[in-house]
Amino acid sequence: MSKRKYPRQIWVLLPSFKPKEVTVPKQFFPYRNADNGDVTETGRRYTVEEMFNTKEEAIKAGWAILIKQGNTITKRLVKITKKCVALTKAAKDMNP
Repeated sequence: MSKRKYPRQIWVLLPSFKPKEVTVPKQFFPYRNADNGDVTETGRRYTVEEMFNTKEEAIKAGWAILIKQGNTITKRLVKITKKCVALTKAAKDMNP
């Protein structure tokens, strides 16, 4: 069970990655004694990984997510480029 005190203020990242401070009046109902996060005043549930104590922590986590996404895109672009090269080579082999 969680040792957090309620109500409390936390920082979260919105889908636009804008950090926002929200009030959490209670913990999300635990399932099998697992910490399933908290529920805001508006009813939005946040997991433990999505909640931050400070704005700086939220921003740092946001940057980490964006860097990971950028690395994934870079890897996919490399694969696509290799496929383009293979198709170009195959097209040249067809027309001597």
